[in-house]
Amino acid sequence: MGIWKKLFGIKETSKYTNMPKGEVVPASGSVSDIHKAADAGDVDAQVNLGMLYSQGIGVQKDLSKAMQWYRKAADQGNAEARCNIGALFAEGLGVSRNPVTAIGWYRKAAEQGYARAMYNLGAMYGKGEGASRDYAEAEKWIRMAAEAGFSGAQYQLGIMFLKGVGVKQDALEAARWLRDAADGGEVEAQYNLGLMLAVGEGMEQDLGAAKVALRKASEQGHAQALNTLRKLEGL
Repeated sequence: MGIWKKLFGIKETSKYTNMPKGEVVPASGSVSDIHKAADAGDVDAQVNLGMLYSQGIGVQKDLSKAMQWYRKAADQGNAEARCNIGALFAEGLGVSRNPVTAIGWYRKAAEQGYARAMYNLGAMYGKGEGASRDYAEAEKWIRMAAEAGFSGAQYQLGIMFLKGVGVKQDALEAARWLRDAADGGEVEAQYNLGLMLAVGEGMEQDLGAAKVALRKASEQGHAQALNTLRKLEGL
């Protein structure tokens, strides 16, 4: 897989394709209330309850129950639930791992405009999981997610342009997307943006701005960013 494995491997995509993540927002603050609302057919409660079971928050972790509630929400057309079902199949969490089924669920959610599903679908094409590897499809879906404001996709797209993987190498485009991702809090984007600013790649050299970006990354625990920052401050 070469660079595509690095771009779309577990390290880069796990926080998006692994266990479904999301903010659980109880209607009135208790698991019991969420359960009652979910039983009554409230789709948001069904998604929240699925997340509670998938993460073991307030209940015993139970991926089969998580899937059950995600499916109920998905049956009502909820894109987030469809994406989360895709993630469970992609990683084999509570079900047998099935990339083909995963990509089907991701596509359903992506076609509804759900940015995380767009990104995950693009990543699957980039890795060649669930479908033949297709760099054009990978770039298409990741770009759509990036344009929708998904910071993880913005970072990935920036790196694709920086390295010329699946797209024509373009430092200006790389800088654009890495800046957006950095503004969204993506630590790797902050680090890479800092490096580009420090050497003037894709933008005018700006050591002050480079230090700001590297400092943000280091504050999130990025060791390489901290080391680079210390070197720049020693100039």
